[in-house]
Amino acid sequence: MFHCSPNPKFVTQRTAIFKPLGLELTRQMEAAFDTTPEEAGPVNPPARLPEAKEVIESKIIPCERCGTMVAMLVFAPKATDPGRFEDYARKMYPQYTRLSVPTWIIGPALGEGPLIERPAYVLKVWPTPEPIQRLPPAQFNPLIEQLVTRHCR
Repeated sequence: MFHCSPNPKFVTQRTAIFKPLGLELTRQMEAAFDTTPEEAGPVNPPARLPEAKEVIESKIIPCERCGTMVAMLVFAPKATDPGRFEDYARKMYPQYTRLSVPTWIIGPALGEGPLIERPAYVLKVWPTPEPIQRLPPAQFNPLIEQLVTRHCR
């Protein structure tokens, strides 16, 4: 599992935009209520609460003989449309590019019946992205098994 946190560049940009707006709003309120600020100095925003980190479940598949990583599966229970699949791909990009193994994002199981038989939408994102496919486990699992069994041959 990997943790994602906000981009520090985004936080800096947001501060640059909203700090002047807040100061101008304060100035206008003081003028409207005919008050004068005491020795005004720079005002720091209150300390931020720690950001909640998103946990994205993933599994690294090793070769049975040598233990080398041969694939990565990212489980995306909220990936119910192409945009959400892309969200998971973006969030996990640093991990799967660093590992540089074939990587798939797997959406929630669809339909009714035993979980082992229910298809899911699957998106291959690395090394060569492919279109989203709807695959039952009986079709997807052999792809992973081939990677594992062919690795050390």
